[in-house]
Amino acid sequence: MKNSCITQAKRKKDKNSKVENVSVVLLYDKEFIKIKSCTSTPLLSLGRNIRIIDYHINFANRNFKNPEIVVCLGQDSVSVIEYLQQRYKNKPVRVVENINYNQTNTCEGLRISLNNVVNDNVFVISSLTIPVNISFKQNNSTKIYLKNEESKQEIGANINEKNKVELMSFAAKNSWYEMMWITDKKSLSVMRKLLLTNNYKKRCWFELINDMIEKKVKIDYEYLDDNCLKIKKPKDYKTLNGEIQ
Repeated sequence: MKNSCITQAKRKKDKNSKVENVSVVLLYDKEFIKIKSCTSTPLLSLGRNIRIIDYHINFANRNFKNPEIVVCLGQDSVSVIEYLQQRYKNKPVRVVENINYNQTNTCEGLRISLNNVVNDNVFVISSLTIPVNISFKQNNSTKIYLKNEESKQEIGANINEKNKVELMSFAAKNSWYEMMWITDKKSLSVMRKLLLTNNYKKRCWFELINDMIEKKVKIDYEYLDDNCLKIKKPKDYKTLNGEIQ
């Protein structure tokens, strides 16, 4: 009697499955625009009983499986916390505060947030960025998200001959949507070490990315073009509701 061997067929990974073990940081500690009807950017209404913070939380849950959501607050944190307690009671949403938001810049909010995440896979999004009809799949590199147009008066990125981000600056070739996905321990470790130095408290997020590049961290990019909106001024907010509904 011949010996027989029974093997179990390998399960194919579902290409549409959500990415697991992701921490999503909502970076809200700095206010860059002022809308007369509301003092806090995260609480700006996008219509249909949805505010910016709701949109971002829905975005996180739509793209990632059981994400850890960390909300970094600064100005007017009390009203945002009250809103979260009312709408997201018993939900996995945590709040950290940059109590020195008046004397610091976005790097301090990043430092506080990264000190409070449990995963090595971290997606960061600013309060002024509204991703529309975007689905993020498994990502194996640390990357930023761009629009293929000159940044003019905004921060943008230049790309080198190796197809990596070379420099972040004003009036760069590609406009930046202020979103970043950090996917490996090395990149996250470099970020944390840089942010621990005192001179980073008043520095901007894009400056941190430049210093990561100096530390030989390779930064990839992805064009989102019109699948993402950015509130640059009050006028943009006024025309936003019709775009996302």
